[in-house]
Amino acid sequence: MNKNKENNAFDKIIPALAERYGKYISLYDKCFVIKSVEKRIRENNLNSPESYLKFIFENSNEAQKFLNSLNITYSEFFRNPLTFSLLRQIIFPLILCEKEKSGNNNIRIWSTGCSAGQEVYSIAIILDELLSDKDKDYKYHIFATDTNEAFIELAKRGSYDFQEVKNTSLNHIIKYFTKDKDRYNIICKFKENINFSVYDLLDENTSCPPESIYGNFDMIICCNLLFYYKSSIQKAIINKIKECLQVGGFFVTGEAEKSIVEKVSCFSPVSYTDSIFKKIK
Repeated sequence: MNKNKENNAFDKIIPALAERYGKYISLYDKCFVIKSVEKRIRENNLNSPESYLKFIFENSNEAQKFLNSLNITYSEFFRNPLTFSLLRQIIFPLILCEKEKSGNNNIRIWSTGCSAGQEVYSIAIILDELLSDKDKDYKYHIFATDTNEAFIELAKRGSYDFQEVKNTSLNHIIKYFTKDKDRYNIICKFKENINFSVYDLLDENTSCPPESIYGNFDMIICCNLLFYYKSSIQKAIINKIKECLQVGGFFVTGEAEKSIVEKVSCFSPVSYTDSIFKKIK
């Protein structure tokens, strides 16, 4: 196919989804959308973006499958060992030290794309172990959000297969899960400290999840999400996070997003080997 004709077909897919199904995907990075289209072309045994444009316009099921492919939700417990090691050994001890100085015993965390809850429960496990060694009665509250209601329901249930818990130590499995056949179920006590809710990070009318009331988080986690969007949307997300994170708070991103956040003057990297930043102003 002629390259210009191929690019034209790609460009028409975005307005076609808006016109036919009322779905707007122009906020995504174009390269990411193109890769997603190419994958759907192969899976449907089609031969060109032009043929896929016709196919998606006439097939609402395929349109939904394509939209679902834009929402990458893969996760597992302790997915990035280096990040979780830094959280356990450096970041949370720093937060606790500041809490001790201020006399405030409440730790507030926001997980912005919690998927089915693996990331959130991993953090809860680390906090539970650290706080159990403290004399002071610290409290933590994690606000966990995602745009997908089905994943929020899975997160609330807290039931996982072996692949999802494979990075979890045997000690953690014994202490924090109950096993039912081939499923590993998170213990109920964590659910008292976590609020799962549907929330769109791109909502221009709110600065943080309504359940959190006022933001002012000690930590915000936004991993493996920013790079799917075009630069203007990345800036909007980072600005929202900046507003909700208190000075001295920590912004945890994914390795692929490190270069994006490094350009923001109010964030300083905690470690040059990982993608955790501290809000300095």
